[in-house]
Amino acid sequence: MRSESRGIRIDRDEVIAQMNLLSRANWSLDFPQYCSQYPEMPDKDSQYKKVVFKEDYAPLRRAAKGRSLTVIIEILQAAKRDRADVSDLAMIEFAYKLVENRIMNEEWGHCEKSAKSISFRSLPPLGEPTRKEGDLIAWVIE
Repeated sequence: MRSESRGIRIDRDEVIAQMNLLSRANWSLDFPQYCSQYPEMPDKDSQYKKVVFKEDYAPLRRAAKGRSLTVIIEILQAAKRDRADVSDLAMIEFAYKLVENRIMNEEWGHCEKSAKSISFRSLPPLGEPTRKEGDLIAWVIE
């Protein structure tokens, strides 16, 4: 389809084709930068553990409602090959290292710790990982 306006001949289909080509070129240029912003996207083939720290009771000087923190741990496929310890107890210890200072600084009372497997489909939005250590990637969730 051709259009003439003020003596300039414009081929609309050609303009659209050029715009599509440019947009694809810009996407391919931006894609590596996009990937570098999110290098630790969760892998659906990995195994996941959800570790929950829940305050059993609150000290008297605070409100009676207890607090909780959740740590999601991605266990990469390499951990299985390396025969890494990925038991619930090992995951609780790994997660506790991440939240220990916070629990101490906020003066939590006694806290209950639990770990369970979680499927990829059940993962909450994770954002930026808190720590990557060996074959484990962890996110702390409020």
